[in-house]
Amino acid sequence: MVECDGEKAGLVELVEINHVHRRAEFQIIISPEYQGKGLATRAAKLAMDYGFTVLNLYKLYLIVDKENEKAIHIYRKLGFTVEGELMHEFFINGQIS
Repeated sequence: MVECDGEKAGLVELVEINHVHRRAEFQIIISPEYQGKGLATRAAKLAMDYGFTVLNLYKLYLIVDKENEKAIHIYRKLGFTVEGELMHEFFINGQIS
């Protein structure tokens, strides 16, 4: 849970944890009214540190809409890189993109 001034502001989690192959999917969502305050970066760093140091993971991966420039900017800043592109993965505004 991501909190700001005692209020719930979002969620960061590691899911699909695979201990054999030492990887997990990284997910984060921050409520629009709390975006732009650095919460995503701070929460992501904590989750990543937990994944690598406590869970002893080798790799974290994520899926993001290529149009979500704000998220991509944060992910790149955190060290994530593009490994591939999934086609027709998201249903947005009534259409598959």
